[in-house]
Amino acid sequence: MRQPPSNVWLAGGLALGTLILYSWRLDVVPAFLKYEEVFFALESHAIANSLHDTNGRLLPMYFQVYENAWYQPLLVYWGALFRLVLPLSDAAVRVPTAVVGAIDVVLIYAIGLRLFRDRRWAVLGAVLLATTPPHFILGRVVMDYIYPVPFALGWLLAMLVYLETHSLRALVIGSALLGVGFFSYIAAAGLMPGLALFTMGTLYFKGQRAWRPYAAAIVPFAAITGLGLWLALQSPEYVQATMDRYGPGRAAVGDPFQRLRELLNYTNLSARAALFSEYFNWGYLFFSGGSNPVDSTRTVGVYLLPLAAFMAAGLYSIVRRPTIAGWIVLFGFVYSVVPAATIMERYAVDRHLTSLPFGVLIAVFGVRLLWSHRQDYSLTRLVTPIAAAGAAIALLYATYTLGTRGQLSQSPAPLLIASVGLYATARWSDRLRTWAPVAVTLLLLTAAQFLYFLNDYYGDYRLRSAPNFASNLRGAIEQLLRLSPADDARVIAVSNEIPFANYYVRLYAAQHGRADFPQRVRYLALTSGAAHDDADLFVTGNDLDDAEFRERAKLETVATIHNLDQTIAFVVSQRPD
Repeated sequence: MRQPPSNVWLAGGLALGTLILYSWRLDVVPAFLKYEEVFFALESHAIANSLHDTNGRLLPMYFQVYENAWYQPLLVYWGALFRLVLPLSDAAVRVPTAVVGAIDVVLIYAIGLRLFRDRRWAVLGAVLLATTPPHFILGRVVMDYIYPVPFALGWLLAMLVYLETHSLRALVIGSALLGVGFFSYIAAAGLMPGLALFTMGTLYFKGQRAWRPYAAAIVPFAAITGLGLWLALQSPEYVQATMDRYGPGRAAVGDPFQRLRELLNYTNLSARAALFSEYFNWGYLFFSGGSNPVDSTRTVGVYLLPLAAFMAAGLYSIVRRPTIAGWIVLFGFVYSVVPAATIMERYAVDRHLTSLPFGVLIAVFGVRLLWSHRQDYSLTRLVTPIAAAGAAIALLYATYTLGTRGQLSQSPAPLLIASVGLYATARWSDRLRTWAPVAVTLLLLTAAQFLYFLNDYYGDYRLRSAPNFASNLRGAIEQLLRLSPADDARVIAVSNEIPFANYYVRLYAAQHGRADFPQRVRYLALTSGAAHDDADLFVTGNDLDDAEFRERAKLETVATIHNLDQTIAFVVSQRPD
């Protein structure tokens, strides 16, 4: 079905708006690059410049960033395309991920047009996904958590096209997208095969008996993943390292059959079943969000709070009037959590980010139901006592603070506004005999909470999350670059207590066009008791051991590098002349 020009322009507007939202102040929040971001940036930069990774491998299938860590290829190659046209800066290396976030929004808009047959609901789904907090946060960092999402959405769109047109081409495209998406993020290795199998099950459920649709649904996926895995097996160290990092307990050692046996034992399965259920905890979904400051502000949930009502209504709508498309959305929402539950880490929203668009679509089902559902009883009668009690409490507290403190407190105002809004919404709903006013009010509250989230994200969250993003190591390295120009032969010593300092040195030297700089840096145990007489410039932390080393080596402090909260993060020092 060819989309009319108005839909294309609207999709373009949604993409541009999302890209602006996700790219605004990328160099400010998050304040610093996390070490994973540095890894990906270095690999993309190397591929763009030489087609080799930082270890000298030509166009590798997987990227070894350090001894026991190999990363998926998609982000690296996608980022390399942008490195060809963008400068190497903290903000620029994050742009490719922001583009992926915009692609997600366009895809869910296209899905909404197919699923709801109404442009209003398609636009609403796109806006809700763009404003879902983890999608926004992880759409602004150089990490691959968001990268499986467009492939899952592309598959869903292809499935909807097939259900409507019976096009084998749609099945082929959907299958191929799952195959490529398999290599987008480690959790996708569990997600994409499940979606491929679900495609086969859907065909069978529809009564499809011809072999061609099944072949179209599985052969592209099998061919792409088979080729990729064959290439991966050419590096046995990748397989071993991946099992060591992600294997459950003793399953990370021993022969493959021992690993499989340990993986499937009762203790492992029961622990993961319990973890799986925790991902549907309403406190997690709508109040606290993920446990990692990198992907959550902890001031909002995975979804904005009003979506709880919409998703409840949406689940009711899907179950009350079941359709194949609705069940596909529901399956995607539930199954996307399965890969996250295979790793024993609670509330890791980054591992099930693919569930977010499916949850948003369920919420749109709910908005659509409320918008058209007849309201046959008096809401005013129900909410009047609640609204009156809220207003009375607000006014009494305001009177009390005025009498005891001589000034009005700001605390009662939100309660009074909420009470009045609740009563007004009920009266409006009773007058129209529909739940549409309730939906409008909840959508306005959704917008208000997103603005509150943005205010915190660009404000206090920047300070709270900075220690999780390597503190101000960039400032220390840039200070060294200023102190040691290209014609300076002095040796520089950086404390090996600073995690991954060598990667940061390479990145910021590349940003400043200083290929000479990493060659003169040594990573030493500065607190070991040795004086390191061969070095002239030093970067250390600011704890007692670092201070004792500087005193013992009789170093002069050149600069102190501060964190955002003005505490000292690093000290740059040198030997006296």
